[in-house]
Amino acid sequence: MLALVRDTYPISSFSHIDVEKYYSLRLVGESERADARSRVDLDIDETSSVVDTHDMIEDQQNEGEESEAEVKIWERAHRNRMLAQAEAYAAVFPALDWILCGQRPMGFQCDLENHISHKKAIPLTQHRDECYTFLDGTVGICQ
Repeated sequence: MLALVRDTYPISSFSHIDVEKYYSLRLVGESERADARSRVDLDIDETSSVVDTHDMIEDQQNEGEESEAEVKIWERAHRNRMLAQAEAYAAVFPALDWILCGQRPMGFQCDLENHISHKKAIPLTQHRDECYTFLDGTVGICQ
């Protein structure tokens, strides 16, 4: 188990912005749009079995307002980036079976398609979760 709490990440398209604002600003640039398009297998609408990533990303919105589509793009890009981070940690720590990074609890499964990396990160929730109750009960971490 590895839990990274209060972690922040560079805002890729906006390098001049303080990383402490990573979660509050949720800025969407071209790199977020590109990252949101990966891992489409996780974007299937469970009620219709249709992937809606393309339509969502192509929606045009007014400049300056954080639209629902932009929030979805940012959340998907963030999820996909955290999955990649988790897979990098699993490559270093082969016994790793659970990780919390980027407010995303994740597990791992064997990646049969990729023989170089033996573990593929999978999200354990559909949304970000800081897991305070779990962490406090498991290792005594409080807010």
